[in-house]
Amino acid sequence: MALTEMDKQYALAEKINDAAAMSGDLGAMGNILYESGKYDEALAKFEKSLQLVVEASNLSPAFKENAKRFQLYNAGRVALMKKDLATAKAKAEEFRAQSEAAKNTFQAWLAHELAGSIALSEKNYDQAIAHFQQANQQNPYTFYRLALAYEGKGDVKKAKELCQKAARFNALNNINYAFMRKKAEQKLAAISRS
Repeated sequence: MALTEMDKQYALAEKINDAAAMSGDLGAMGNILYESGKYDEALAKFEKSLQLVVEASNLSPAFKENAKRFQLYNAGRVALMKKDLATAKAKAEEFRAQSEAAKNTFQAWLAHELAGSIALSEKNYDQAIAHFQQANQQNPYTFYRLALAYEGKGDVKKAKELCQKAARFNALNNINYAFMRKKAEQKLAAISRS
């Protein structure tokens, strides 16, 4: 249903040839597909979003460069979920370096999120925690990922605390909260039973 609604939103932007809105809609579709475990389809949406911005828009060069950097993040996330750690690490490092060079704080936070997620997948919990603590602290997914890292370390009390924080995060319209709330609640219930 979410993709159907996003298709409608995309069609509205397409009618007025709003490349930025269409690109944003494609990115949202990519995130929905990513959260649904449809990683190849997600990457295709992310790539189409980038192509629309870079090739089919008259958006500023700075906007286009920002979109190119963001694609590194998306490609790294997809590679990680597909268990291609070499590609995930390469994309994460390139994204980190470019984000730092651009002095883009938001993307620097995302670089830490991606690096933390890679460390988490490798069961390097201390490194994951260090990265997540430098990620966006207004993103409830950060607290969920921190909970997973602390759970991996065996610190159930801290994991439970962070899971509660994630599940009960109070934010304005936040798609990350929509994506992770049920996961956090399920993890909280599992931790509480153990």
